[in-house]
Amino acid sequence: MIDRLLEHHLKPIARDYWRWKLWRGLARCWAVMALIGLGFILLHHFAGWSSRWVFPLFSLAAGAWALIIGRRWRKTRPDYRSIARQIEQENPKLHALLLTAVEQRPDAVTGGLNYLQQRVVREALEHNRRRPWANRIFERLFFTRCAHGLALIFFATVLLRLRVTAPPGRLFFGMRADAVTVTPGDTSIERGSGLVVLVRFDGRLPAEATLAVKPVNENERRIPLAKNLDDPVFGGGVPIVEGDLTYRVEYAGKETRDFKVTVFDYPVLERADAKLKFPEYTGLPEKTIADTRRVSAVEGSVLDYAFYLNKPVASARLVARDKSVLPLAADTNRANVYRIQFALDQNRQYELQLVDDAGRTNKVPPQFVIEALKNRPPELTL
Repeated sequence: MIDRLLEHHLKPIARDYWRWKLWRGLARCWAVMALIGLGFILLHHFAGWSSRWVFPLFSLAAGAWALIIGRRWRKTRPDYRSIARQIEQENPKLHALLLTAVEQRPDAVTGGLNYLQQRVVREALEHNRRRPWANRIFERLFFTRCAHGLALIFFATVLLRLRVTAPPGRLFFGMRADAVTVTPGDTSIERGSGLVVLVRFDGRLPAEATLAVKPVNENERRIPLAKNLDDPVFGGGVPIVEGDLTYRVEYAGKETRDFKVTVFDYPVLERADAKLKFPEYTGLPEKTIADTRRVSAVEGSVLDYAFYLNKPVASARLVARDKSVLPLAADTNRANVYRIQFALDQNRQYELQLVDDAGRTNKVPPQFVIEALKNRPPELTL
């Protein structure tokens, strides 16, 4: 038991310190749970993963943690020794004076302190008069309450977002979410083609629905979706998609998650240049034929064919009618150029087959005709 006068001055500080521990614990609880919930939201946003158990288990975990903090806090009682130690750390000039004052015990016979003990207590209280000890803990309590409020707002925002991203049609605490199915969801389409979005509502049908489209590096566009009669399906889309974009559906004050649309290009031949080197006996110089798919030259000529594609590919080859294959080699300086060189020895017809990194092939393989002209001996006519 400490001196009553000293206890009278320490009691308000102990009460604020006691409250500070509660607000600090709750602030940590809401902040940590909000970060965990944010992780689930990001997982749903980028990977499309969700579970019927995330929202209820997350809510129960947060509530249980806060309840444990509250129950433990109620069981604690002010510890004047630890409070004195905290004040000593914040006021080094006390030089353990307050700790010494707290440790003083009244005389068992008289029930009071002796002269030296009273002097220690008075000196400690005089320091409190000059530099009130309560100021520091009051500031700490104020800022901790502010942090608790911000953490609670953060947690509530994440909790509401988790509720929105929960799988439709699931039962959570007696509330059933409206089932919304968006087709095609996350998808990949050919550049220049159209995107058609269908939205089916299995629950309450909204009066209207809007498609919000956000192309990369462009402003967001909003497109009203149409509905036919009593059909619970809204439809609409984008006529031409030239680049990657995200889209979502907004309805009745709610919205779906953002869906991703990526565009791709099929491998396409843009140009094929042929370079011919004739045999020495012909006396002909080298010849370049720009963008040609038919080459005729005397037997023994060397053909250097350069194929210019719209993008680099994983495989490029010429396939003859007899299924023989001539692989093309990538140009060392230009990634989208592929070459082949061979001597003309017979007539041939090839098909250019392209395969990109995703396994897509060229839609219409171009045909190439190679004619090797016979070197006929001179004929004398009279």
